[in-house]
Amino acid sequence: MYIYPPNRNTINLKTMKKMLLLIITGLLTLSCSNSTREVDMNEMSVEQLIASAREMDDSLFNMTTRLLNGEVEKIDRLLYYEGAQRYLEVYKNYPEHAFAPEAIEKAAALYMGIQLDDRAAEWRDTLLMKYPDFKHRVEILELQKEFYDNFFHYNPEMIQHYTKLLLEEPSISEDKKADLRLRLEHIDKRFEEFILIINEDAPEL
Repeated sequence: MYIYPPNRNTINLKTMKKMLLLIITGLLTLSCSNSTREVDMNEMSVEQLIASAREMDDSLFNMTTRLLNGEVEKIDRLLYYEGAQRYLEVYKNYPEHAFAPEAIEKAAALYMGIQLDDRAAEWRDTLLMKYPDFKHRVEILELQKEFYDNFFHYNPEMIQHYTKLLLEEPSISEDKKADLRLRLEHIDKRFEEFILIINEDAPEL
């Protein structure tokens, strides 16, 4: 038998109190659930946190395989987001651990996977600031320069900042440095305009 909800005009005070109690109870349950998860994450060892994050890598790999095989139409964005959160838990709980900078790098990459480029850039900045000797420093600097050197986020000041940092890197080749210096000469031009200038100056074959 279908039970119709009470008419809005006939809800009495007792019913309203019950409804309010249910809402409050639900909110408290949700709050406790989130707190429990936070406490659990804080109590996990670094090895457990890393294993938990890599579980998401496995899930994403499996989902990507299924996508390529036509078994699924898309991958849930929440998988990428949850993966990023798990890697960041490693950094937040064990910032001195050797894996912490790599965890930030992986989190940033996962954010890029769901087009959260602003957030990815913020975490790459954290990585550069907290771990200046990170083994992938050059790659991170290049990603930061590219982030600001595009149509959507064009920022001459930031392009100049990361370009100068790249020029200080001893592993950068002289040819690459020449390209970077050329970009600085035309820093007032957006990347699309810069490419046109390069093509105009290029010798004809």
